[in-house]
Amino acid sequence: MADVVLKDVTKIFDKEIYAVKDFNIEISDGEFVVLVGPSGCGKSTVLRMIAGLEEVTQGDIYIGDKIVNNIAPKERDIAMVFQNYALYPHMNVFDNISFGLKLRKVDSKEIEKRVNDAAEILGINHLMQRKPKALSGGERQRVALGRSIVRQPKVFLFDEPLSNLDAKLRVELRTEISKLHNRLKTTMIYVTHDQVEAMTLGEKIIIMRDGVIQQKGTPVDVYDNPVNKFVAGFIGSPSMNFITGQVEDTQGLLFNRGSLSFPINSGAEDKLKEFVGKDIIFGIRPEDISISGKEKGIPMVVEILEMMGNEIYLHLAIDQNTLIARVPPDTKVEEGQKVKIIFNFPKAHYFDPDSQIRI
Repeated sequence: MADVVLKDVTKIFDKEIYAVKDFNIEISDGEFVVLVGPSGCGKSTVLRMIAGLEEVTQGDIYIGDKIVNNIAPKERDIAMVFQNYALYPHMNVFDNISFGLKLRKVDSKEIEKRVNDAAEILGINHLMQRKPKALSGGERQRVALGRSIVRQPKVFLFDEPLSNLDAKLRVELRTEISKLHNRLKTTMIYVTHDQVEAMTLGEKIIIMRDGVIQQKGTPVDVYDNPVNKFVAGFIGSPSMNFITGQVEDTQGLLFNRGSLSFPINSGAEDKLKEFVGKDIIFGIRPEDISISGKEKGIPMVVEILEMMGNEIYLHLAIDQNTLIARVPPDTKVEEGQKVKIIFNFPKAHYFDPDSQIRI
């Protein structure tokens, strides 16, 4: 096992396209870190540089106490699990898992022990004589995981390994990967564009955009304290509601956007005084909007009702403003109904419309 450190790492393609810029992270021995962001943000490029599949334009990558920039991938003591399983179709499961060990001329008894141990961890003992064509997608990905486990690497790298699976299988294998980390205690770096995967798997998550780190921290910290509008909107499903309006001062701060007007009483008054007379972005998460059981509240109309089973998503409208609220499944509302809504103001966020930074 090993620490992984990236210092001022930059990757430039075609002399002018920055895929990754000034990337700095320190991943502790045994830590599970997730790189997350939209397609094209540079997260897979970071993983490929760690693996040695892409050259570093600038900066240094350390695995343990050794700079690995110029070390061949096979000598970095890492194992990589890809989106596609890359199994040999003519080999059975046992041979697919053991193939790399045989190339390294590991003793046959040791190979058998490692393969059986990996198969037990992944619950695929009964599949050892099957060929890949006789396996489901989830079983194939388990075999790919087994092939990595038997190498006993210092670092596991995962490049969107679950994206080819259906929703049910993704949840199952997500749990298996978490169990795998708890059992092996090996450093793991996981890349995904799925923020649900990031939040549930990572001890630390790193959110990227356009090759630059936007924020890093625990899932709870990133969710509760986003540094900017991009992070606030990317993390969370449904995403945070945003409305641009103006801050007015009528013996206390007032947010005003057409018919949507309410006093700002979330503890952010001092920070927002300098925005009086200016535009500001108000952000509120769907779970922090509730239906009032009294006359008090902001009047809105239920445009769309999405029943999710364990909760309801309400699409609420007032003039040109639309919000999504997440409410309990027993909430008695109908499409077209007028309701009064309440914001949980202490959980609200405010963003500078120019810099997009949270105030």
